[in-house]
Amino acid sequence: MTPDFDQCGGRAVMAEKLIRGFWAAFEKDAVSDLESFFTADYVRHSPQADISRDDFLTVIRDRARAFPDLKTVILDVVEDKDKIAYRWESHGTHQCTFMNVPPTGRTVRVSGITISRISGGKIAEDWSSWQNSDVLHGMSVFPI
Repeated sequence: MTPDFDQCGGRAVMAEKLIRGFWAAFEKDAVSDLESFFTADYVRHSPQADISRDDFLTVIRDRARAFPDLKTVILDVVEDKDKIAYRWESHGTHQCTFMNVPPTGRTVRVSGITISRISGGKIAEDWSSWQNSDVLHGMSVFPI
């Protein structure tokens, strides 16, 4: 269940609870519950293409299958108006095909920064920056 971002005291606290709640649900293998964290018109922005909530949930499910023990640590959180920015690090064991790479059993580490716009207590938009090459290197696809 998502926290009520707009009605509780301390918008920054509620924004952080929303983001941490999302990652906690992901780590508990509650991928089916993740839809409740996003608005119906959610958009994930990236240099490659903008994707919808349903497409992003597919990406999340694929990631959860490939790295079933994935853990994400939120290192820093900054909130301003309707946006929250957070710096994160994730690691997990590559146990299923991901990015067309068969399972390697290797631990993959990646870090990045995400900015989320919050609307009605849910994530309405995300902009995230991280290196795909870190994932590929971690899976031994190519050395850095």
